[in-house]
Amino acid sequence: MGYYLQAFICKQADTNIFIDNFDKAKKVEIGQGLSLIPMTEDLFDQINNFAVSNSVDKFEYLTENIEAKILQLIGDKKIAYIEAEYFGGEGGQIAIIWENNKREKFLEYGQDKINEVLKDFGAIAEKGEDEFLTLGLDFADIQESGLKVQTKKANAQQKVLCNWGMTLKQSSAVHIQALYSADVILPGSSSKLRLLVINLASVPGGQLVNSPTAQSPAR
Repeated sequence: MGYYLQAFICKQADTNIFIDNFDKAKKVEIGQGLSLIPMTEDLFDQINNFAVSNSVDKFEYLTENIEAKILQLIGDKKIAYIEAEYFGGEGGQIAIIWENNKREKFLEYGQDKINEVLKDFGAIAEKGEDEFLTLGLDFADIQESGLKVQTKKANAQQKVLCNWGMTLKQSSAVHIQALYSADVILPGSSSKLRLLVINLASVPGGQLVNSPTAQSPAR
């Protein structure tokens, strides 16, 4: 079982950089004035223009073409791109921040990189949590749009790993093994829910395994 995330992060007011230029882009509001733009296979192809291009450092879905295109569009705005992959208790994160038409920060592969990005955008962690947990990036609720992030305050019982709106075909491109629908009764709840789930794995108490939050305390 694994956790996978590839997405741009920006202020909600700046999502038009993607929405106005790429019809495959979908925004996901995550709170505190921030939004995600999931890097789906369709969006990757559209920004990259189906071209052959070298990857930037150890990123899997950020190419030199895509970085150049983003730098052309952002003006004085701040945009970040993050990737995280965890499987079998192993994994890490990598991130990059652009601002004022240039690369502002490059956060090499390791742990806690998404928190660094969120802090750079002004996110504030709640007591006893980090920014990643506070904004609910450890789980999401799959709606018809496939893109609705669900914070813990909305429903602490529904902790569902997903790949941010990709289809089964797209999921295979990022090594997610299964996409299926199932009736489940979540831990601590008597309600049966119809869920569309990718790699749902839980232990008593409703804690997900193999997500970044199930690793060591430092990410």
